Amino acid sequence: MAITTDISDKVNHFGAYGLLSVFLYLNLHFQNRFEIFSKYPAFYTILIASTYGLLDEIHQMFVPGRSAEFLDWVADFSGSLLAVLITGYLIKRFKQTEIEKSKLKPGTF
Repeated sequence: MAITTDISDKVNHFGAYGLLSVFLYLNLHFQNRFEIFSKYPAFYTILIASTYGLLDEIHQMFVPGRSAEFLDWVADFSGSLLAVLITGYLIKRFKQTEIEKSKLKPGTF
């Protein structure tokens, strides 16, 4: 028995790859092992998530009852892109707030 929803399959792709990209971005941004990933987490997150989505669509061509759709990949890419933009913005905003808090000294206005 499969779980079905009335939500479009493209929305599911968008959401799944968006969530994947949030976690991937955070992982790449905060890791210390490979400097290039932490220096350009947005680029590598979109590259990895989009490549994974493309390979998944190609894989589906060989699975009976499944098919590859270009628009599924577009939804994957779009979800990844939006997630990276939002996550990057929130990280920068949080860092800016922390810097501003550290500049304030107790008892000064």
